[in-house]
This record gives sequence, structure tokens and C-alpha cells, in this order.
Amino acid sequence: MKKVLILICIAGLLLGTCACAGRNAKNIPLDKNLDELIEKEVHHAQNETDSSNEVFEEAHKILGVRKGDLKGDRKDKCYTVYFVTLYGVYSKNGNKFEEKSSGYNPAAIVFRKGAEEYVFIEYWQPQDGAYYTEDLKATFPSDIYKDFRKMEETAESHNEVVAGLNKQIQQKLAQAKKEADSDI
Repeated sequence: MKKVLILICIAGLLLGTCACAGRNAKNIPLDKNLDELIEKEVHHAQNETDSSNEVFEEAHKILGVRKGDLKGDRKDKCYTVYFVTLYGVYSKNGNKFEEKSSGYNPAAIVFRKGAEEYVFIEYWQPQDGAYYTEDLKATFPSDIYKDFRKMEETAESHNEVVAGLNKQIQQKLAQAKKEADSDI
């Protein structure tokens, strides 16, 4: 059922029109899917690789999509995707990858659909520490915030999400290893 809802959201995004402007916006061709758009933005925001022997991988779970920007304005012009992301930097050590650093965050991306590409407007994640909950509650729509907190407060649910995201990352690392091995 969740996959059907996500597909409906994606279809709505692809069929909708919007026209908001953003400074330093990054463009992505329309033929890319929503998962690739999110992955590229998380990579840009979180990537800390410092050598060619390291790789950055990311996986995410979409929590919801809303028309409008993070303030709820420009509803006819932009879309905001709310999600959780698990990401990491991995060093190649022999024939395997070892985790160097990683993170797990809720986040949001605001974008508009241009004539030939998606134009990213903003990437957001909550502040750390004492401001985390307040910032998250102020930014996420109330229903998405409640669903996220419920998922986080239930250890079984949280662990299932993290395990699923980690499995996706391990698959990507296996593919990266295969590609690296074929380059030799």
C-alpha cells in the first residue's frame, strides 16, 4: 500500500506544474526518479569523502510529499519531500568496504519542476541537540511529524526502518565493489 501511495505522489509530482525560484538551485533532468533526486541532494549535503579510495552511499524512506515550500507557502509552485536518510562514507580495504562515518537524519527537500528538469530550492535537516525536536516539529507537517515520532519511539519500527535502509546501502556497496573489481 505504501508503494502505491509513493507512486501516486511521484506521478502527481511529474504531472504537476510549479515555478518557484531559488538561489544556487541544482538542476536534475526530468527523466530521473524521485529517489535519485533525494540521493543526489543527501550526497551533496552529507558527503565527506576525502580520497578516491572512499565511497559515499545513501538510502532513504519517504515520509510524505506536500505542495509548497517548508513554510507552507507557494503551494502552487513547489513541492517538499519529507524523508529519513541513512548515509555513510566507506573506505575500500582490500576486497571489502569499511564504514568510516555514518548518519541517520530526518530531512526535507524543496524543489520545483522546470520545463526540462527538476530545480532544487532547499535542503533542510533539523538542528542538533536541544533544538532537534522543536525544529523538527516546526518544519514537518503535523501528520508527518507524528508518524515520524511514532516510528522513532517504537524500537521495533525504528530498527526495521534502519535495517531496511542499511540493506539498501549494502547492496549499493556490493555494486560499487563489483564495479571497482571490473576496473582492475
